[in-house]
Amino acid sequence: MGVCEKGNNKNRQKIKYAAVWRQLLFLFFCMTVPYIRAEAESDFSDYETEKHPLIQATNVVEEYEALVRLGFFSTGEWENPACGQAGITKNEYETEQERERKTEAQQLLSRLASETAYEKACAAIVQINMGTYYGSGVLWDIREDRLVIVSNTHLLKEVESGEVTFRSGTKAAGAVVGLSDTRDIGFMEVLLSDLNREDWMLLRFADKNLKNYASLHAGDPLFVVGSATGAGQDYYEGSIGNVSYYFPEFQSDMLYGYCKAMPGMSGGGTFDEAGHFIGMLTAGTKQDEIASLPVEFVVEEYQKIYEMIKQR
Repeated sequence: MGVCEKGNNKNRQKIKYAAVWRQLLFLFFCMTVPYIRAEAESDFSDYETEKHPLIQATNVVEEYEALVRLGFFSTGEWENPACGQAGITKNEYETEQERERKTEAQQLLSRLASETAYEKACAAIVQINMGTYYGSGVLWDIREDRLVIVSNTHLLKEVESGEVTFRSGTKAAGAVVGLSDTRDIGFMEVLLSDLNREDWMLLRFADKNLKNYASLHAGDPLFVVGSATGAGQDYYEGSIGNVSYYFPEFQSDMLYGYCKAMPGMSGGGTFDEAGHFIGMLTAGTKQDEIASLPVEFVVEEYQKIYEMIKQR
């Protein structure tokens, strides 16, 4: 295959994904406008306190980011009950190619809606290799052309870069961009262009709804996912012991739970039974006890660190 042919195939693949994602965005807005309007009319309080970015997709990366922002690739449950149930309307003026793209978008939507909490959570966990040691990380956000991964400072602090392995097995270079000076939380980034577009569809991002954490109680079920033996390969179930227990060694309140964890799972995710991210796994004992930094702390540090990056 010549260079020109490779380039043409790459462009055709790019056009194909753009068409499918545009159709998916179209289906989403068609089936959610009435729902969103009703929600907005009934309660504007949440909308005013949260930041809802204006989405104007103009290229493949931005279209993918738009879908991430809309929650299609989130670990948590979809709040809109219409998701995954949109029908494909017939249009006599559509070309065969347009109908094919619409069908592909519908199939993708159905597949996303049918994923279990476990499947989504595992796809949000990566393995981070920092040279002489390794641990876990959680796909946290997407910023323009970069994936943001959160992990523990004690894993990221020694060197400025490492290798990130995703659930699909794809490896990419990761650069440490910021570490908290008060909590065991740090962030690194991976260029989205270092992954194949097929890999993009397999990524899932941590659901960061703080309301879910506020509703947790002792005894509620949880599960943890880490990368001790491979990216997103280690999974254990347990229960919450205390949603806010102070650990002197971390100088912080932590989510305390009864659950098994292995060395190498630090920086992984702690989820409720619906797959909502509720904390970052930070420590464990041989007595099957775990300590996780609550999601609200991760959100706070993320905002602080990226505000500092913006001011540089």
